[in-house]
Amino acid sequence: MDYLSRLLSHLETKGAIKGVSFNNCCNISHLLFADDVLIFVEDNEKYLNNLQMALSLFEKASGLTFNLLKSTISPINISADRTDQIARLFGFQTKFLPVNYLGVPLGGNPRSRSFWGQTIECIHKKLNGWKYSQISKGGRLTLLKASLSSLPTYQLSTFKAPVSVYKEIEKHWRDFLWGGSEDKQNAHLINWRICTSPKKLEGLGISKLKDTNQVLLCKWLWRYHNESNSLWKKCIDAKYTKNHQGDIPVVAGFPTMAPPFPFATVKEVWDQSTDGWNINPRRPLNERENHIWESIKMSLPQIHSNRGISKPLWKPSDSNVYSVASAKDLAFKETSIPRETNWEKELKHLWRSHIPQKCKFFIWTMVHQKLNTMDNIQKRNPSMCLNPNWCISCRSSNEDMNHLFILCPTAHRFWNLWSSETGIPMANTNVKDLCLSLCRLTGGNAKNIISFNAARATLWTIWIRRNNLLFAEKDSSYQNAWEDICTLTGSWSSKSKILKNYSQATLALNINAFCNLPM
Repeated sequence: MDYLSRLLSHLETKGAIKGVSFNNCCNISHLLFADDVLIFVEDNEKYLNNLQMALSLFEKASGLTFNLLKSTISPINISADRTDQIARLFGFQTKFLPVNYLGVPLGGNPRSRSFWGQTIECIHKKLNGWKYSQISKGGRLTLLKASLSSLPTYQLSTFKAPVSVYKEIEKHWRDFLWGGSEDKQNAHLINWRICTSPKKLEGLGISKLKDTNQVLLCKWLWRYHNESNSLWKKCIDAKYTKNHQGDIPVVAGFPTMAPPFPFATVKEVWDQSTDGWNINPRRPLNERENHIWESIKMSLPQIHSNRGISKPLWKPSDSNVYSVASAKDLAFKETSIPRETNWEKELKHLWRSHIPQKCKFFIWTMVHQKLNTMDNIQKRNPSMCLNPNWCISCRSSNEDMNHLFILCPTAHRFWNLWSSETGIPMANTNVKDLCLSLCRLTGGNAKNIISFNAARATLWTIWIRRNNLLFAEKDSSYQNAWEDICTLTGSWSSKSKILKNYSQATLALNINAFCNLPM
């Protein structure tokens, strides 16, 4: 491919072919991407014949052949008859703009929904292939952040999407996260604005498409000021910027007075001792021309010398280099609503813990007090939960989160066992305060790790036991439920660095012993 590139460049230099010309300094005849080539040529019989001979020469010299089934011609401002004639000359198919090239649509209108249709269809196919009704919410969150959110990134880094596209794609994300589909709409337990907040600010760390689009496009501004020799920057400069003072070059406005060194550099004609231009006209000037010459020198820009290399700095990043992550944080701070509480430290411990993702999501939902308990269902949809909305375990009190997980006699018995094993008294009566206080236990020593995991396992087991009673009418004894709690505690604790040398069974059977180890 390097030979083909040099061959096309040589032909362009000799005038045998002509590509796209922005100005005398920026001409493009071809672009190479691995084994893919994009060739630009003007509609001229001479140029087309020379290009055909060049391609034929390349095939004979290299032994490589062009795949005619994958090669296409895309005409711009050329009649249909002429297009067919050119296509027959090369033996290629014809595709009119817009076309899809290397995953990016070329020649379309980014402000239309159809321009983004392929990306949206790709998201549809992903969702249909996963059959996500059987995936836990923790698994959905992982797939959303690792796969779904990355699908439109390539296109968002090049084009600005309309608001309708943001909304449509994020709707698919929301439905996927909460388990909904086109046929069935599940309740979205927590506001999407909270879900798209960073994890340290009570959210799930899902990026808003609008913010992602903006920060990816802003990176081009950073690259523009740092990639002075890039071809794309030269094209932008040639098309949109002026590299001279005034509307025309000075030499074009005053050709008889121009200095006799047209290719001198700024360094050669700038006098640092006087901070002025050291240029003289090509001939002696009369009085009227002297005034013109002085005005010309005054119109030239002043140069500010710098011994170092000037480059932009990005202050939001510690490295002073633009990054998408730091730009997203900055964009979120500009649009976020101030919060009355700060759970950053506690939630950081939660998301870094070794419990399964589905349990982290469960605890996060508890912190926001949005689990589907009877009281929350009745508030959200009264027809789904009629009175009496009592607790399925004790059938003596209304079910809310505080009762189900702490105050219910069944839950109280589990917490007594937890306290006796860990040596930590159970003093909380509010489930949100309980979750946040437990998050402070994580890490540091064996007691904190096991106490933290045992408490999470207790909350998880209470919830699973309640759902089995409510939906499957299956009850489990206290002993079996406590064994499940111990098993989960051993499994989760064995993944920590401090306890990685102990087996799950050893940890599960000796919770009290590990909690009484010296600090």
